[in-house]
Amino acid sequence: MRVDNRHFRFVAALILVLPVSQSCGGDATPTDPAGPGGSQLVWDIQRTSRVYHSVWASGPDRVFTVGAGGAILHYNGTAWRTMTSTTAFSLLGIWGSSPSDIFVVGDVGTVLRFDGSSWLRIPLGVSGPLFSVWGSSANNVFAVGNAGTILRYDGGRWNLMNSNTSELLLDVWGTAANDVYAVGTGGAIAHYDGNTWGAADTVPPVTLTDVWASASNDVFVVGDAGTILHYDGARWRGMNSTTAVDLSGVWGKTFDDVYAVGDSGTVLHYNGAQWSGVASGSGAMLRELTGAPGNQVYVVGTAGTILRYDGAAWAPLISGGGAEVLLAVWANPDGTAWAVGDNGVVLSYDGALWSADASSTSEDLRSVWGRSATDAFAAGRAGTIVHYDGTGWSPQATPTQEQLLDLWGFSSGEVFAVGRNGVTLCYDGAVWDSIPSGTPEDLLSVWGTSPNDVFAVGRAGLVLHYDG
Repeated sequence: MRVDNRHFRFVAALILVLPVSQSCGGDATPTDPAGPGGSQLVWDIQRTSRVYHSVWASGPDRVFTVGAGGAILHYNGTAWRTMTSTTAFSLLGIWGSSPSDIFVVGDVGTVLRFDGSSWLRIPLGVSGPLFSVWGSSANNVFAVGNAGTILRYDGGRWNLMNSNTSELLLDVWGTAANDVYAVGTGGAIAHYDGNTWGAADTVPPVTLTDVWASASNDVFVVGDAGTILHYDGARWRGMNSTTAVDLSGVWGKTFDDVYAVGDSGTVLHYNGAQWSGVASGSGAMLRELTGAPGNQVYVVGTAGTILRYDGAAWAPLISGGGAEVLLAVWANPDGTAWAVGDNGVVLSYDGALWSADASSTSEDLRSVWGRSATDAFAAGRAGTIVHYDGTGWSPQATPTQEQLLDLWGFSSGEVFAVGRNGVTLCYDGAVWDSIPSGTPEDLLSVWGTSPNDVFAVGRAGLVLHYDG
């Protein structure tokens, strides 16, 4: 894994970083540091009692992370060591122009600077928290925070800037000195052109429920009140969904063949140019959908509803699951499928009939994802995750009691789960581990195109992106 300033960030409304010590998104099997290709970095999970909020690196032996209680750690390529930070306030953001010139920001207007040997606290007279820091050079550094606060360092002093917003600004990032973005709550996105800050793209502050992507520059998000957003790799744009009902699921085969589902039996189709309604023949709340070979699409919903599209028309299927609410569905390339729902119900489809499986849990299951017909995961209430190995379902230990709302994976050793109160988990093929997401908002859906291109969405217009 290449060590740089990649991070898990809120690409639409909020931005944060993940600790570099997490193993998901990398190789599931560790490699020899002195393998045939020469020296290479191997990441291990470092467990501590602190919460770490941000990380910055300039090389494999120059990695810094900051967090609660003024914690600063440095990784020298072999081990982590604690640095003296001169503060007990939580540290929330870090950026450097070089290993000997690093800025850190945090609670109560805290700003620290590292000169290569020690950390110095810089008094600014700001009382609110500063959440993020970024610069185009050592003499052009921006920090953002509470109530629209933006500060700029010009190489000599820090100056307060007019942000033209009162929203919490949670991250700042740019491509050049005259192309800087700050993002925050309420879908706020501000842009700096080298002279002034102005409004840029704004994501509506609605609950976003599901996300699907065909590529990193072709991402669809759906949510309440008929909201559909599209990301083209540069900006988010609202799309005309032709409906005002709440949408809960989105999935596609290609960029010009995408479906969305929601309340009152709503099914929408996107042909690459526009969205249009499709007659589903159902009035149920439709929760999730997925596809299978042969132009087949499956949708599940309340009252045991399962719909199948065969390429020509939608029709109901007999689920065999009674009147339980079905909340998620997954289809395999061979045409088999699973649906999960309330009270631990798991239904399996063998290509002809649906039948009930023993799930090993009575907890409500909210999501299901599989790698093959003999390797699948289902997740739900009280941190429950069960795994199917081809013969039966068995429970897996997780580090949370929060309700898990969605699953997605790239392989058996690269699986993500998200849920209530910002919980994010990853599975490395052996254990589930918690990843701090930096948000207390519920995360409702997760999807990706690769282990280093993963999106999670949630309430209040929240969109997170993980880039490996």
